[in-house]
Amino acid sequence: MGALGTRFQAAPQNPEPAVEGHCSGIKHSCDCKKRKRAPHCECDSEPEEDDSLLDTPRRKKLKSTSKYIYQTLFLNGENSDIRICALGQEWNLHKVYLCQSGYFSSMFSGSWKESHMMVIELEIPDQNIDTEALQVVFGSLYRDDVLIKPSRVVSILAAACMLQLDGLIQQCGETMKENVSVKTVCGYYAAANMYGLDSVMKKCLEWLLNNLMTHQNVDLMKELGVEVIEQLIQSSDLFVMQVEMDVYTALKKWMFLQLNPSWDGPIKQLLVDADAWLCKRRNGTFLNHVINLFCLDIQYLCRRLWCEYVVMNLDSRLLSFPLYVCCNFLYTSPSSERRPDAGEPESSTRSVS
Repeated sequence: MGALGTRFQAAPQNPEPAVEGHCSGIKHSCDCKKRKRAPHCECDSEPEEDDSLLDTPRRKKLKSTSKYIYQTLFLNGENSDIRICALGQEWNLHKVYLCQSGYFSSMFSGSWKESHMMVIELEIPDQNIDTEALQVVFGSLYRDDVLIKPSRVVSILAAACMLQLDGLIQQCGETMKENVSVKTVCGYYAAANMYGLDSVMKKCLEWLLNNLMTHQNVDLMKELGVEVIEQLIQSSDLFVMQVEMDVYTALKKWMFLQLNPSWDGPIKQLLVDADAWLCKRRNGTFLNHVINLFCLDIQYLCRRLWCEYVVMNLDSRLLSFPLYVCCNFLYTSPSSERRPDAGEPESSTRSVS
């Protein structure tokens, strides 16, 4: 009790510091001690930090907005003011959204009879367009993102081109360029050629130039058309792994598959069957038939290799000879175009098997 009394008696001697210290202790007990602040307390700066946080913008996307529009207006068709019918299916849509399409914008703003109709029958002349593609294209008008599958991109591209949706067309083109492969290159090239996507055509040709000789595939060779083959063999960028003779064998396989599209066998057996089949038909009559079939002259398949002299190492000897190629058929090299430094061949005609 004495010690306790002494402490209470000593406190009034200097009341102001005691009160100040006591308040100070209370003030810092919540912040500095509990939060384990550094020895130098910066409590006075907290109001400034709070003000800066209040002035800092926060971005939060309302996920429900676009989903609500897509679900309520497109999928449910609420408050629809127009009905679109195509390919046996109906869509209850809205003119204000359809006007994003150049096709419908012209229809509704012009003097067309459809501008005042509540039900419009769409004629679909393009066989690449189906109901699934129309569902995706119409739905893209009600949302800001579209999921395009590489396997469905051609159909969606066809529908987007018909309805004149430039943004969706561009997105389809990017999807195609990102997914060029041995299974898609021919289909993508044909679609890009049909719908005017030059960048996609260029990408497909680049892929073929780099991979045709190293990724030979039966289905791929069946799909390759004459126009594409012509561009490939004429290009100096065609990647050849070993020698130009590989181009000849590839062309032999390609022509055999074009003339025998029902052939179905392993790639290793293709050259053997092609040689056997073509050797039985090495005559002028069949050669003329092939020329007429492909609407080309005899020099078409040989244009890449006209009067080229290939140096090959055969039994430790260098053999220089003119490379005549037309899938095992006789071919006469134009004498005026032969290289001046080349020797005379043994005969004006030569067959390569």
